[in-house]
Amino acid sequence: MKTVLLAMQQKMASAVKPFFQSAGLRFLDENVDYVRHIEEMVDKKKPDILLISVPHLYYDTDDSVENNNSSLLQVLKNLIKGHPKLRIALMTNSENPQQSSFIQRAVSMGIWDIFNNSGKGLDLQGLTRQLSSDSNYDNVSELIEKVGTLGSYTPKPEEELVMPVQSHGEDLESKDEKTVIVTLPAEDNKKETITSSDNIDVSISTKGRQNKKIRSFSLPRIDLKGFLSKARVNKKQLKLVTIVISIMLLIIALIFIAKVSLNALNSKPSFNSLIQKQEYRQAVQYYPAKAKQVDDYILNNVNATDEKAAINSVHQVSDNEFVKFDYYFFNKRYKSLVDLYEEKSNSIFVNLSKNRLIMLGYSYMTLAEFERAKHFAVLANSDDLQERIRKYQVLYKANKILKTNLNENKLTKKDQVIARKIIKQNQATMDSL
Repeated sequence: MKTVLLAMQQKMASAVKPFFQSAGLRFLDENVDYVRHIEEMVDKKKPDILLISVPHLYYDTDDSVENNNSSLLQVLKNLIKGHPKLRIALMTNSENPQQSSFIQRAVSMGIWDIFNNSGKGLDLQGLTRQLSSDSNYDNVSELIEKVGTLGSYTPKPEEELVMPVQSHGEDLESKDEKTVIVTLPAEDNKKETITSSDNIDVSISTKGRQNKKIRSFSLPRIDLKGFLSKARVNKKQLKLVTIVISIMLLIIALIFIAKVSLNALNSKPSFNSLIQKQEYRQAVQYYPAKAKQVDDYILNNVNATDEKAAINSVHQVSDNEFVKFDYYFFNKRYKSLVDLYEEKSNSIFVNLSKNRLIMLGYSYMTLAEFERAKHFAVLANSDDLQERIRKYQVLYKANKILKTNLNENKLTKKDQVIARKIIKQNQATMDSL
């Protein structure tokens, strides 16, 4: 259900709100009566529709109708910009809407719900029925059909609100036809009647005691340029203009999106952001000179279960020697690691980190080069590696003896079965070290 915020003096809102009936509209309990508070209230209430009674608002610039209209138009402009989904509707009482610059400017801003009372009254059910439907330019086409050159205009004196709601000596609940009299400011000394289809009149009378006068002035003659001054604006022209503008806006939007996408593709993310997002492969692709730095980060910060996958992803896009070193180790290519080290030991692998000294010592251990393995375990100051080497060496020697006995047929068939079983168990233990 759409929510409607009323912008009009409280007494006017109280008088007309009961006559608004629509299954698709819900009028908010609170209304706003000062122009300067409209934007704040819209931000607070977030209505779907804002219904403004232009002559029944309090203005700070109440010295002239022109200034009041100007201040309201500025508010409407701000609302349209800040709340593009907000639907704005206006209630006006212009005697000649086709010559009203305020109405013309409101329509040009995209406000297509304008209910003008030029003395014939307003159909409130028709108003709510229109607001329940989608906004349509056809609703205001007649108001601007005869727009041309604006002549001079002298406003009439404004009158004070005399009484909010007054019955003609009758009980409003007791008769089928009911009348509510509200004396409010108006442009002409005439009586406005808002009529609902339920035989209820809401009469707005401007006959009363004057307490303010507005200086008479004349608006300068305005010659509306372009096709407005040469031909009537009709539906086909407006639709054509709307289509052309929509196409242009679509093209501009597509160009903008393409540029943004291209900039995104061409933009280079920072090294630290890639590392923090664990995008190690992309980090090396964008910053190939920092491949070793990425590899070092993986060794020092990534969980053991994820190290191999991270190292492998970096190795796919880098031929850095340190990346190869780590790749060989995590993929159990220990001989390739030892060969790489011995080839580059005097140039690249001069000062290895503790992690890589342990990896190198472990690789020598698997090749049964125990003295070299122990050497690097001592350099790494790793008691754990030294203990692994000791256990590995014992199991290796035991298997070597058993294999020799098997090869030389020194064992009975029963002992051969036992020997092969022991060799298999020892090898599994060695692989787990």
